[in-house]
Amino acid sequence: MGIGVQSLVRRMPAIIGPIAGGVLIDRLGMIEGVRSGLLVSILFGGLAMGFQRRISGSRKALAEDQVGFRAALKRSDPRLIRLLWSDILIRFCERIPFAWAVIYAINDLGVSA
Repeated sequence: MGIGVQSLVRRMPAIIGPIAGGVLIDRLGMIEGVRSGLLVSILFGGLAMGFQRRISGSRKALAEDQVGFRAALKRSDPRLIRLLWSDILIRFCERIPFAWAVIYAINDLGVSA
């Protein structure tokens, strides 16, 4: 069940996002469509963060033997920190070409949403 839910949560935005973005750009124009898409993304991101916080339960106090994130970064090898940052940037930017494909198709190829 967990694998199925994770698969849906990961793939549904990739399927729905370009279609919804194309419709917003088609209906509202390039500037307002992109702005609206950004606002919708921020809204859904905030809702997801709130949902995750709610289902994770109450925050438990850290035990003395546990290490916080910043302390773990200070103790880590600088090469691993650099690898972590590169992984974060890659994962953040991996979906950007899909958005540009929608904009290219609408502006240059004349395809409707």
